[in-house]
Amino acid sequence: SYTGGGRLPGVRMVDAKVRHSTHGSGTRIERAVIRNGINGIRRRIRPSAGIERAIVLGSDYFEAEPPEEAGVAIGIGRNARISQAIIDHNARIGKNVVIQGSHKLPNKDGERYAIRDGIGVVFKDAVIPNNTHIGDV
Repeated sequence: SYTGGGRLPGVRMVDAKVRHSTHGSGTRIERAVIRNGINGIRRRIRPSAGIERAIVLGSDYFEAEPPEEAGVAIGIGRNARISQAIIDHNARIGKNVVIQGSHKLPNKDGERYAIRDGIGVVFKDAVIPNNTHIGDV
């Protein structure tokens, strides 16, 4: 039933530094730093990623390997830095991506993201390629 248990595994953290954050079932965090964040269910955060003052919505499914056309796995890539942002469901954030919101940023519309009131918003199912910089970088 809709209200029944999700039967997801618990949160798995390996050498992670987490403060003042909430994580949904099935989330995997590997050697990342997370402060003042919310991470949804089934979200994977790869090594050396940093998330601060961000909401990262979950994934609708687990993914063993990324589809060839996407090239980037669902979740937050290795060495990514995300601050003052909202990442929608099933978004794919590549390696070395920087998403930095700031009150100084003007509103902007992109193909895979937008900036509103200084907050970077990555759209549902968006793919942010490796080494992309968004916002006040």
